[in-house]
Amino acid sequence: MRNKFCWQASKRIADDNSKVDSLIIKEYVNKYTAFFGKIVRVCKARHIILYFKGENALRNATGGSWRCEDYGIGLQVKEQDDFIN
Repeated sequence: MRNKFCWQASKRIADDNSKVDSLIIKEYVNKYTAFFGKIVRVCKARHIILYFKGENALRNATGGSWRCEDYGIGLQVKEQDDFIN
């Protein structure tokens, strides 16, 4: 079970995004081909954590997010015990 959830990436969701959480999760899971996602709130900011099936899927998603968006605001690889800033 622990190995299933060890490939994680997180991203801060823009404050002006007024979509419902479930729609945001579906959008990001489909966009980055993750198998599961959840939204957490840290200091009134929303972050999405995406879980991937393996290292290759995680690398493809994080590499693709850096090519599509500005560096630093794309998906960031997250360890299981890392905190979200």
